[in-house]
Amino acid sequence: MGGDGRVLLYGGVFTGNGVLPTEFFLRAQGISYRVVTDADLADMAYTGEDPLFLFPAGHCFEPTPEWALGGARGQERLREAIANGMGYLGICAGASAATPASVYPIAISLGLTKARPRWGEQSTGMGVGFLTLRLDAKLARLAGLEGRHRRVWYHNGPVLQRTRKSAYRALATFEPTAEERAQFRGMPLFGKRLWGATAVAETRYGRGRVVLCAPHFEYGDESVREYLARFPGWESEHRMGLSEGPGRRAFLSTLGGEWMAQVRSSTNWRVLSALIADLCKAHR
Repeated sequence: MGGDGRVLLYGGVFTGNGVLPTEFFLRAQGISYRVVTDADLADMAYTGEDPLFLFPAGHCFEPTPEWALGGARGQERLREAIANGMGYLGICAGASAATPASVYPIAISLGLTKARPRWGEQSTGMGVGFLTLRLDAKLARLAGLEGRHRRVWYHNGPVLQRTRKSAYRALATFEPTAEERAQFRGMPLFGKRLWGATAVAETRYGRGRVVLCAPHFEYGDESVREYLARFPGWESEHRMGLSEGPGRRAFLSTLGGEWMAQVRSSTNWRVLSALIADLCKAHR
C-alpha cells in the first residue's frame, strides 16, 4: 500500500463481533490494518497515508447513538478524507451506512452515494443464504478467476438501484440459480426479481472511490457454515470469548488453525483481496 498507510477497519458500535471475520481475513492475508473505534473517529487526523476505510458487516437495533462513527464531527471528517482521495469499502451494514437514508440494518447515513436500496425499507427476512453472483470481467481478472460466477453468502445486505442522480458501476450482479430461487421462494427479496440486481457497486465521492458490497465475501466459499460453527467451539475450548481482548488476540494469532485452511484458500477471499488491492492502488 505504500508508506506507513494501513487499512482503517471500523470496529465501533455498529459492528459488534461482525468485525471479527473481516479482521481475521486482513490478518490472514497479511494486509496492514488498524481497528478504529467510535472514539478514535471523533478526533481522527487523516494524514493522506491511509488508503482505505473498511466498514464491515454488523448490526445495531438500538436507537442510533450520538457518538457512532465519532458523532457528527467524526462523520464529517471521514467524508472529507474520502472526498480527498481515501477509498471506502462497505460490506453489508457498511454498504447500508454509505447510502443517503440507511434504514437496515443500521440507522446511520454517510451519504457517500445517492443510490438507495432497490425496494425501499430493508427488513429481516429479505433473504439469508448462498446466492450466485456474476462478476464483471475486470473484477474476475483482478481476482485471477477463470469463470465469472461465484456463490456467496448473503444476509439481508442492501440491494441498490440506479436513478438519474445515482450513477454507479455494477462490479457484480445477482444471478440466482433455479435451485436458489426455489430455496428462497416466498421471501420478499425474490418476489422483486432479484436477477440482474446489483450486488457490488462502485461510485465516487469527490476524489475517493467507494465500493458497496451487499454479500459477504469475507466468509469464504461454502465453508462459511464451518466458519461460523467453529467460533463458539473455539471459545469453549479456550475458555475465553472472542469479543474479549485476550480471546480475540489468541484467535487471530493462530489464524484459526487447520480448520480455517479451506476459508483462507477460498476464491471469495481472492475476490475481496482484489477489491481491497484495487482500492489501495487507486489511492497511490
